[in-house]
Amino acid sequence: MSLTIGDVRRWSFGGVDSAATAALGHRGTLVGLQDELDASARPAQWQGGGATAAETRHGEISEALRRTAAQAAAVARALDQAGATVTTLQQMLGEADTLASQHGFSLGDDGVVRDVSSPEMCLTEAAEADRVRIRDELVTRLERVLATATDMDADLAKVLLAAAHDEIDDGDGTSLYGAGATGSDSGRLRALPPPEDGSPAENASWWDSLTPAQQQDYLSNHPDVVGNMDGVPAEVRDEANRARLADERAALEAEAERLQQNLDDNVFGGAFTFDDGRLDVVNNKLKDLDAIEATLEGDDKQLLLLDSSGDMVKTAIATGNVDTADHVSVFTSGLDSNTRDSLEGYDKDQSALRQETLSQLRLDGRSDETVATVTWMGYEAPSMGGFLDDFDNDDMVTNDGAAQKGADNLSSFLNGIDASRPTDPNLTALGHSYGSLTTGLALQQGTGVDNAVLYGSPGLGTSHVEDLKVPEGHVFVAEAKNDPVADFAAFGYDPNQMDGVNTLSTDSGYTPDGEERSGSEGHSEYVKDGTMAQYNMAAVIAGNRADIVDGEHFGAGDVVNWNPFL
Repeated sequence: MSLTIGDVRRWSFGGVDSAATAALGHRGTLVGLQDELDASARPAQWQGGGATAAETRHGEISEALRRTAAQAAAVARALDQAGATVTTLQQMLGEADTLASQHGFSLGDDGVVRDVSSPEMCLTEAAEADRVRIRDELVTRLERVLATATDMDADLAKVLLAAAHDEIDDGDGTSLYGAGATGSDSGRLRALPPPEDGSPAENASWWDSLTPAQQQDYLSNHPDVVGNMDGVPAEVRDEANRARLADERAALEAEAERLQQNLDDNVFGGAFTFDDGRLDVVNNKLKDLDAIEATLEGDDKQLLLLDSSGDMVKTAIATGNVDTADHVSVFTSGLDSNTRDSLEGYDKDQSALRQETLSQLRLDGRSDETVATVTWMGYEAPSMGGFLDDFDNDDMVTNDGAAQKGADNLSSFLNGIDASRPTDPNLTALGHSYGSLTTGLALQQGTGVDNAVLYGSPGLGTSHVEDLKVPEGHVFVAEAKNDPVADFAAFGYDPNQMDGVNTLSTDSGYTPDGEERSGSEGHSEYVKDGTMAQYNMAAVIAGNRADIVDGEHFGAGDVVNWNPFL
């Protein structure tokens, strides 16, 4: 008979824990008999038939005690892990029940998620989409609970049956302690592997289904598995990725040495092998790591992504704790950005934006609320270098190929923030230049984002704000004077001319609290300290809609796409 959610709810941890404690006590008692067992061995001076019979019998008793010690140890280990799993799964169900009730659902003992919201509830399209996301997340969690419970139950039964049938290995030694240690290894219950190409919700459910000991095992022995897994808590990803830095550097240095040796041994250099180009890529990745490590020297940092595949090390670094912050923003960079040259500057800008947001929260009497800002460089942004030679390349700035690839990664990262937390933060997506296109494409996939701020944008990959799965009225655009990129309209309407978009002022002026702010000009001054644009972005992140200083909005119309490259 298959297990049900109701079965898991009714499991008694106390009974399992008592049985594990009793089995562990029996193991300790048996192992404690070692001195008496040794003392009862046949004295060396005793010879003859009686001595031989006594020695044989002593060996039989010793073997029986070793096997019993191994069985007791295996059962104790298995029951202890089963108890920890029961506790973990019941905690998962409790959190799922809470999440369900907050969004008008109930979780049945049959594993069905039921809609129990009031019929008169009227939701916006974005709110309904968010509710669908929550429902799917609940379904995923229940599936993971049942899969883990079923696997644990089967593993526990195997250990108990093996112990009952005297099939637990007691090792090759002669000591009771050694037999207990071997038996304990036989009682280890396996943890289910992570989902293959799992969604953020699936990854989060898998991680939450692991016992604390199993989670620590993954952190210690498999940091490469969890460090870049969207849906795993930020603190876990940070610890795992920091642990990987030294190995990543060592591997790159070894590859650089190998390529350099090939070039030194080749009279033609890299002309026929491309080793010189490969060496340039590896050396640039080492510079990427330098920038990452330098950025991590700042206060309150979290390393949420470390991916050395491709032509650069892709990364995401947060200031503040993404797991606990009330407000989280994720900034996506654009044209010509790369980790080695851009990360530290972007991180400083986002850290300053965080301080501005915290200042506004304090002025609003909300000093207990916290903020985390993330610099996300999780895709290879296009470069202007060489575009005249190959401006039809899918990854060039004149096309959306790089943005399409980046959008998949970004939407997963954004969804992972919500999936990894018991309560969702007020989540804001920030996109600059070509990064606003990447952000716009990601938002069309559904991300759980509450606000979007796009600035210096050549287009969002759509001409209709409704395509962005963001709550109505929560899409904001900033366009500074003399910013030609912001008028490209290369990838849909100019965002500043789209109906339903709020425009943020980038001009000099005064904030509602009377503070004077400077204006932004050109393509790169939007987050400059002390500007009106920075103030407005912070107001969005803080959820202070009433304090935003609106900018000029042109309204949708017949917009001419004048990008000369398209």
